[in-house]
Amino acid sequence: MEAIAKVFQSGNSQALRIPKEFRLNTDKVKIISVNDYLIIKPLNNEIRKGWSDSFKKMRENGDDTLLIDDVFEDDIDV
Repeated sequence: MEAIAKVFQSGNSQALRIPKEFRLNTDKVKIISVNDYLIIKPLNNEIRKGWSDSFKKMRENGDDTLLIDDVFEDDIDV
């Protein structure tokens, strides 16, 4: 599939208006330059996928205690 896209200035950056048929389901992409081509790769937000469940399990197992108790002791004025 091919399409023509509009390139325009947006502040100090150059922007590319992606046609509807190429719409991405992400808010971040990786742009790779290879010879005369730009490759736009969607970044999925799965980098931290599963962290929430892992933190819940840590809490249930009591594994969420601070390793160093006095980290913020000097910063807090009680």
